Amino acid sequence: MDYFEEFEALYKKLDKGDIAFVKILYTLVLRHLERKGKV
Repeated sequence: MDYFEEFEALYKKLDKGDIAFVKILYTLVLRHLERKGKV
């Protein structure tokens, strides 16, 4: 998965303050993908 690798690289660049925001965003993306897969 190149998408996941890109996300991981971006994640490593972020400051701790941004990581909380990214975790929320990432959770939303995962939920969206799960819904797509189940439907």
